[in-house]
Amino acid sequence: MIRDYIIKIASDLNREYPEILPQYKIERAVEIFENSGKSYDQVVTEINSLKEQVVSDYQNRENERNKIYYYSNAVEDERESRTFTQIKEVQLKVQELLDQFGLKIFIAGGSVPYLLTNEDSGRLHDDIDTVCRL
Repeated sequence: MIRDYIIKIASDLNREYPEILPQYKIERAVEIFENSGKSYDQVVTEINSLKEQVVSDYQNRENERNKIYYYSNAVEDERESRTFTQIKEVQLKVQELLDQFGLKIFIAGGSVPYLLTNEDSGRLHDDIDTVCRL
């Protein structure tokens, strides 16, 4: 019964949230909960709690990803849409990733003076122009 319950929960979650639970995690959950020695009701309670946490973590990751990299009506608007703060956050994130691999890029274009002086440009931006060495 525990195996069936886990597989049903996982199937429902993967249908609603694509690839939220890979097969190896489902198999691991079955192994852990089937061999826990706890009653069925205790296991169901724990699984439901774990399900809520997994969904919450997934939604938080998606919200963070969407907040920084994409806004909901980008295609329809076809206009500049990101604040200076958002541009700065993305620039810092990109720089952090590049530093991890020892790579360098140089910021170019209209956002340079604002990023260098950390002054809000007072306008919306669409991108960060960069150049790099071949």
